[in-house]
Amino acid sequence: MAYLRTPDEQLELLREQCAFIDASCRSYDSGNVAEAKRLATAVYALVHDPKNAGKRSRTKSLLSQMGAKTQLKYLSSAKRLPDSHIPWLPLILMQASETEAFHFMPKLDNERLYWTWLPFSRWWEEDIFKTADGEKLSRMNLVSALRSQDGGSHIDEELTDTNYVALKLRNDPRVRRSKSDPAKKPRMLIFVGTSPLDDTEPIPNAHLATMRQIAWELRQSINRVFAI
Repeated sequence: MAYLRTPDEQLELLREQCAFIDASCRSYDSGNVAEAKRLATAVYALVHDPKNAGKRSRTKSLLSQMGAKTQLKYLSSAKRLPDSHIPWLPLILMQASETEAFHFMPKLDNERLYWTWLPFSRWWEEDIFKTADGEKLSRMNLVSALRSQDGGSHIDEELTDTNYVALKLRNDPRVRRSKSDPAKKPRMLIFVGTSPLDDTEPIPNAHLATMRQIAWELRQSINRVFAI
């Protein structure tokens, strides 16, 4: 006979998953940006439910098992999607210094003016990236691709979400950085309607910085109710 977890056990598992997220966030912030893939796995375990799953589905998210998923409000730190034909990355910022090349970083609690608290489905399916062609990527798409295809819990031979690939490899094609010793001479080059120079490259890891911000949003949302 199967063993059904008690509410106290579920709460302890929630604490455990939040501790995993906190540890990966600290590691990410110290420079190990690939920890974003483990963040995707933890977020997936907490909130992802397959469509048409029964009440005893083995893949039911932990927050659903606890009856809390639809009761929480989820923090969105994204600016609203502009109606224009430009790439859009609303959860991250770009930064450089005298010794560092231009790189992406999560916004964390910056830009509070744009914060909204959303029901889960609106938060999970909200667009958090738009390509130059107007194609969009949601939190659900990003978490699923990182967790299920790109190293969180599994590595697929092919990446099938073309918008995820665009965020990972190109993000905003108008904004690039110099390849020639970018740490000593950080600079941003903007191209409008022209081909990038051979001595430039896309600014990397927009997908990982975005995942770090999503994990931060979820922790704020959980902590608001459970104070974990």
